[in-house]
Amino acid sequence: MIMPFQLPDHLSEWLERRNARAKIEKLIADISLLSSNNPGGGRDAALTSLLQKHLKKAEEEYESALTEFKGDIDECKRRTEFGLFRLELAKQQLHVAQEKRFDPDFEPNTAEHSALELSAAISSTKMAVEYSNCVVSEQIRVNLVGVVTMFNEAVDMIRLQEPAMSKRTSEGGLLMLYLLERQIELDNRQSIVDLKNIPRFTDKVSKRIKECVDLICNLKEACIEAHKPVSTRVLKHIDNAVENFYAAVQAFVDDDVAMMEKLTVTIRMQIQLAEKLFRGHEITPGTVFDTDEDTDAVSARVNEFKTKILRLQRIITNRAPRAEVANKHLDAALKYYILAAAAYQAYEFEEAQRLSRAAHLDLDFAKQLLFSNETAAYREL
Repeated sequence: MIMPFQLPDHLSEWLERRNARAKIEKLIADISLLSSNNPGGGRDAALTSLLQKHLKKAEEEYESALTEFKGDIDECKRRTEFGLFRLELAKQQLHVAQEKRFDPDFEPNTAEHSALELSAAISSTKMAVEYSNCVVSEQIRVNLVGVVTMFNEAVDMIRLQEPAMSKRTSEGGLLMLYLLERQIELDNRQSIVDLKNIPRFTDKVSKRIKECVDLICNLKEACIEAHKPVSTRVLKHIDNAVENFYAAVQAFVDDDVAMMEKLTVTIRMQIQLAEKLFRGHEITPGTVFDTDEDTDAVSARVNEFKTKILRLQRIITNRAPRAEVANKHLDAALKYYILAAAAYQAYEFEEAQRLSRAAHLDLDFAKQLLFSNETAAYREL
């Protein structure tokens, strides 16, 4: 019995094939239209080459879609949609070369839209650098290549139907590009109008990383404009913050929100400390944590670790053969962790690292006691 408004199977299949055929026809029509255009007006051979690459990839998807149309209609539609996405990339390169505005033909907050945003930002950055005769350091060049690699990975993830990962990768690339653009401006001591690819994120996680870029670069700018030499301690803290920024971007791409939050808190601490040193303020234990939010974040991690240790001790007591000795090492690990957190809050990073290592050693010793039949020993981690 056919339910109301439910199409018969044969009619439903016919409609699907008709829609698929319409998309295939649109794909080949767009390919023909773009192929007949003069991509860059001879202005930029690299952009022209990139446009031709996207056209070629779209043609490959068209051929695959035709093959799948005879059998797997879902795969046919997937191939066609990815081919249309490739054409959007080609259209974008054409608009960049002709200095025209381009609005992606995809809904915001989609993987395709994010990838197109990153592609546009990369292209405009390239053109801005070339036409303003900026000096770009070798390290920044290497990192720019890394952003292009992230874009290529994001595109591949769309093809492999991993939209969430693709979107995070594109946004991670935008965050990295934002830092690199600001660094180029600082290195050249000038504001470059066309170098303003400021990412506008709605996700609070992305926003927090972007805020870290602003903190880092604002302090760098203050150091450059200073009328006195800047101490190596200040520069070291800034460099460490930049390293943690790249680590935070990777954690964001990997969807490791907990690690990303730890890294952004650390960046803020490092920049706060560097700024106090730069301004010549006296640093006393505890002053790096200027907000309740910072203090609460560390306290929360200490309480979480303490809860886990106590829970583990309850589980193993009277159950594990060497529980009594293991519990002593767990107590030691907890003590060292609490001391490490206090040192961390007091900006004594070397001491915090030493105490953290001691906590790791005792945790590993307890692990050996509980899960290994061999004689337990302190091991280098």
